[in-house]
Amino acid sequence: MAGGSPLHVLLTINGTDFGGTESALAEIARHLSLRRHRVSVLSLKPPGRTGERLRQQGIAVHTLGMEEVVSPVSMVRATWQMKKWLQQHPVDVVHSFLPRANVISRVANRLAKGRRPHFSAERSTDYNRSPMVCRLNRWTCRWSHRVLAISPMIRDLLMRRDGLPGHRIDILENGIDLDHVDGVPKTEIRRELGLPDDALVLCTVGRLIPDKGYVYLAQAMAAMESSARDQQSQRQVHLVLVGEGDEEATIRHQVTRHGLTERVHLVGFRPDVLGILKDVDVFVLTSLEEGIPVVLLEAMASALPIVATRVGGIPDLVVEGETALLVPAAEDWRRRDPGTARAQTETDIAASLRQASVEHLAKCLDDLVTDPALRHRLGQAGRRRIEEVFRLERIITRLEDFYRQALGPAA
Repeated sequence: MAGGSPLHVLLTINGTDFGGTESALAEIARHLSLRRHRVSVLSLKPPGRTGERLRQQGIAVHTLGMEEVVSPVSMVRATWQMKKWLQQHPVDVVHSFLPRANVISRVANRLAKGRRPHFSAERSTDYNRSPMVCRLNRWTCRWSHRVLAISPMIRDLLMRRDGLPGHRIDILENGIDLDHVDGVPKTEIRRELGLPDDALVLCTVGRLIPDKGYVYLAQAMAAMESSARDQQSQRQVHLVLVGEGDEEATIRHQVTRHGLTERVHLVGFRPDVLGILKDVDVFVLTSLEEGIPVVLLEAMASALPIVATRVGGIPDLVVEGETALLVPAAEDWRRRDPGTARAQTETDIAASLRQASVEHLAKCLDDLVTDPALRHRLGQAGRRRIEEVFRLERIITRLEDFYRQALGPAA
């Protein structure tokens, strides 16, 4: 372990169910533990799947039992509970993830006194963030030693929208453990779903919520099917959609409406995402907003060619035309950011934007379906970029450096 004695690090987050931020926290916890640091996780809500997995790995997971619905009373109660927790459990560093946990842990850490530094992670554009949350973020930011933004784009948004001072923000990207990726066996998802041997399989992974743009992916699949019929092509293109969420019924309706029930396979939550990625041909991400999604790193590490929307930190992660094909999102959620431009009505450009995005997405997917050499080139370039820039070991070393700089000679 580089530079100094082990630390006791508290990682706190809204909840520990399934999601990109939860997965990133779990990897940070695991790798800090491997470097002999003592790691505790504090979940505001009751522990979910990720929390249980961390417990199985020997990492302490605690909870404040906070409910999903947020109110001023629940925020105050959770802050007071965390203040008492910190007084009873001495830690060296507090590192929080997601806005609710950021605000609560800053105030609790302040009330608990002591000299422990606080770090807050900002990992998403979060264009739905309310003005009150922006104000709370700005008012309490002074009680974080550093704010760790996942990309330059997120940093700029925090400064413009939330009013955070730029001198408090550093960039700390997502990273991925390549040894772990390479050690995961392939999941025979083709055989499991009974797909033809010559089928070309697309894959996407994420919660089934409007933010992910899956209804537009269904429309792009329909456009590809229509084009194939017009050209009398016999190709077999299938989509595997991994995830669960409130929008499942809407997505299934779109799939049925476009006659895609035999081509689009919703397989629900799967713990073997990496294994599935190793048995498909193309990864596609149609999100309307993102930070730097962990699953995109996993797809690049698996040497998959990628089609993704040009949103959030994705252009900072990939190299357009070299490691991925980028398309405009079907809805421009940046218009919800009052700092970028005048307010726009729903009818300004919405219909034309959706149509253009779906057409562009369908064309990029079609290019990859019909060009094996392009698939190979993008996939190999994506893997090289992960090896050179986004190795998790490098990210954890930088995080340790942040912690020790904040602690000063006491570290």
